[in-house]
Amino acid sequence: MKPSDNPFVELLDQMTTVRRSVEHLNRFSLTKQEAAELNRTLTQALGKMERAVQGAPEALQATLKADRDRMALNAAQAAREAAENVMREIRGQLQAERLHFAQSAGEARRAVWRSFRGFWVWIVAMLATGAFLGLLAADVAETAESLLSVKQMVHYYCGQPWFGGQEGSDENGRTGCAFWYD
Repeated sequence: MKPSDNPFVELLDQMTTVRRSVEHLNRFSLTKQEAAELNRTLTQALGKMERAVQGAPEALQATLKADRDRMALNAAQAAREAAENVMREIRGQLQAERLHFAQSAGEARRAVWRSFRGFWVWIVAMLATGAFLGLLAADVAETAESLLSVKQMVHYYCGQPWFGGQEGSDENGRTGCAFWYD
């Protein structure tokens, strides 16, 4: 009887192959294609094991089931570790992007502050200039109104030789400056 004709030797070879695959999986993270190939290999190995177990004695069946469960557990653990490695790598990239974004936002905020600080200085200067010009215009207008007021002009300069006129009053007691012309 050749060693390859014995189903138990073949089963042990399959188990050794699966163990090596699991050890390889524990050392490296999987790509999608490798994960699919591993799944196919495990499915085929488990199918062969089930067929071999059906013809084996009860004690051997219990041992093979335990080995199969352990291999399934190892495969699941390897897949979990591979996923954790990928997630750890993604977290690192996200943290680096978050820090870069925070630095960029700080630089933008400082640039806007510098820009608006000049804007606000310009606005304050314009408001101060406008207030000064408004007060000056109001003072000039008030002075001009008081200087050019006809009523006051007539009151102060009535009867002067250069202004002309003559002060007088009417029957009601109101006073005024009268100008006579021919």
